[in-house]
Amino acid sequence: RGLRTLFAPLVGALIGLGIGAILIWLAGANPLEAYRAMLDGALGGRRQIVETLLKIGPLLIMGLGLTVAFRCQVWNIGGEGQYFMGALGAVLVGLWLQETASAWVVIPLMLAAGLLGGALWAGVAAWLKLRFGISEIISTIMLNFIAEYFVLFLARQPLKDPESFLPQSM
Repeated sequence: RGLRTLFAPLVGALIGLGIGAILIWLAGANPLEAYRAMLDGALGGRRQIVETLLKIGPLLIMGLGLTVAFRCQVWNIGGEGQYFMGALGAVLVGLWLQETASAWVVIPLMLAAGLLGGALWAGVAAWLKLRFGISEIISTIMLNFIAEYFVLFLARQPLKDPESFLPQSM
């Protein structure tokens, strides 16, 4: 049983790499050079490793959260929207407390607000499913776009640092 659970993802990854190599070759490029460039970009030096670790953290957190839903046979495709709303919750708490509390207090509160923001956004899809029978697949996909554009609006308007030309918060 243990070997089988390791075997299926490994075979899936190898098949994916094979299909990718064929597509790269059909596009007229060398698949080995493309994969080497991909590895160099992700693991080619200290800076690349740090960038990879920074980008993989949110993906791992979303994957772990979605695993719980999938185990319950709830097809939540809304990880991205829940991530955006969780990030919004964390940012709002951070902005609110940045001047008044120490980092030892602010960071755990930001984490809690992030969890709560994502959970509440998932709760919208759950409510739509329970109240109106709306498919969680459709509602979570649609909620992804709503969350993304809502956060983008906030970053470019009310939360934008007036001293900056970039859409970054105060």
